[in-house]
Amino acid sequence: MEYHENAIEWLTGTDEMMLTLHQPRLVNKVRKLREKFPDMVEIIAENKDGSIYAKMPLKALKLQILVAPDGAAERARKLTARRAEIERKTGGKQISGYFSA
Repeated sequence: MEYHENAIEWLTGTDEMMLTLHQPRLVNKVRKLREKFPDMVEIIAENKDGSIYAKMPLKALKLQILVAPDGAAERARKLTARRAEIERKTGGKQISGYFSA
């Protein structure tokens, strides 16, 4: 298996980060950001393998883990089942305001 590097680096106290990206999803995201913010995002190098080396503001970095709150998935499943039951009983008509989580 061939491995490709995706790396984000910055120096503490600076407001810019450098990105080395090979993953197409991230490469495309940086290209779209460059189109939208050409004065803030610079692609320094584009390599033959599709990877890029870019510079952009550190404030663009957002780290988060998305996890549904406890019980949220179960509540959503029950709500969907309740909607389907009502639609079966009413011949496909929805009753507005009836479905609150």
